[in-house]
Amino acid sequence: MMVYSLYCISLKLKTPSEKGKKINFKNNQEDLLEALEEFNKKYRSWSKRLILTKIEDKFFNLVLIIEKDKEKVSTREIRSFTAYLNKEKNWSVYSRETSKLFEGIKFSKITLEEAKEIITTFDSNTELFELQKENIDYLRQTQNQLTKKEISEEKSKISNQTNHDLSDEQAIAIFNYLIKTKDLGINHKEKKESILQIKDILTNWL
Repeated sequence: MMVYSLYCISLKLKTPSEKGKKINFKNNQEDLLEALEEFNKKYRSWSKRLILTKIEDKFFNLVLIIEKDKEKVSTREIRSFTAYLNKEKNWSVYSRETSKLFEGIKFSKITLEEAKEIITTFDSNTELFELQKENIDYLRQTQNQLTKKEISEEKSKISNQTNHDLSDEQAIAIFNYLIKTKDLGINHKEKKESILQIKDILTNWL
């Protein structure tokens, strides 16, 4: 499958009851992870996944992975996650409004690069990481696959050029390739040196 879009979500109780006002989400990690596991089991074949990335006293963060092209995405995508907590874990006692347990503090579209940055903050020795390792690795591998694809496309563009006199477009393509792959391959030092040389030349025109 291919990742079409990713979203960073922060949730808190919408209308907490007296019990809800005292809740500490850090003490309810097991419930959150159980609901997350059920969500991922149910919707994996429907091309979406959730990763629980952070738990604080009064809010928690998720990354929603959408694996098919959708025109509109909202917090409604994770309704079954909330429903599981309400029905199976009795979280309805934490809210005065049983029809809507959480409200979104944040719901924003993010890039693969930003998602990768978020998952690098995981402590690999924690239960939060271990119980989500499959989906964390999936996101990491998707990032790597896209990077390899981009590099391959850039190489293909360059290798298809047969004219020894570079056009402006060819020069830009090669420079973009060097920047994208500067940390990859056995020639990464030479690439970085070439980038610096080109930048030195360009600064003369500033």
